[in-house]
Amino acid sequence: MWVALALWLALTPAAACDREHTLEEAARILAEDGRGVMTFDPRENLRITDETGPAGTDPSRCPTGTARRSFRASGDFQTTDPAGAATMVDHSRLMYGLALIGRAYQEDDAAGLTHHGRSIRVFRRLFPPGITITLALEAARPNVELAGVTDCLPYRPPAESPTPSIY
Repeated sequence: MWVALALWLALTPAAACDREHTLEEAARILAEDGRGVMTFDPRENLRITDETGPAGTDPSRCPTGTARRSFRASGDFQTTDPAGAATMVDHSRLMYGLALIGRAYQEDDAAGLTHHGRSIRVFRRLFPPGITITLALEAARPNVELAGVTDCLPYRPPAESPTPSIY
């Protein structure tokens, strides 16, 4: 049984990478993951900027024929006490990390910063498809900020409708 599980784990990424993933697919996963992580814990003042739809397509800093999309959210802990908020940062660091790991993200240990009352962590979803999420927790409001972006992925702009001929 353990051998079968090890083989499945070893082959799953390869199977997921045998086709080209689309920007639409990555954007859908990013929006689902961002909303799921931000709503698992009661939050005050939840604000979401979802740019994962076609209007949020951003080809800047991407190779020709590719683009990326983004998702941002922020919210506050249910406490206004600075000492309580600093403690919430320490507790929430683990909870949010596990929530992202449970959604197939890996933490980039080299990119984070953590000390009492503040935590900035970077998570990467390697397959399918590439998504990077930066999670900032701090005692000052907004206490929780999540910023996600897809990799530059193949994108075909919608075809322009032909101009009607007058002849």
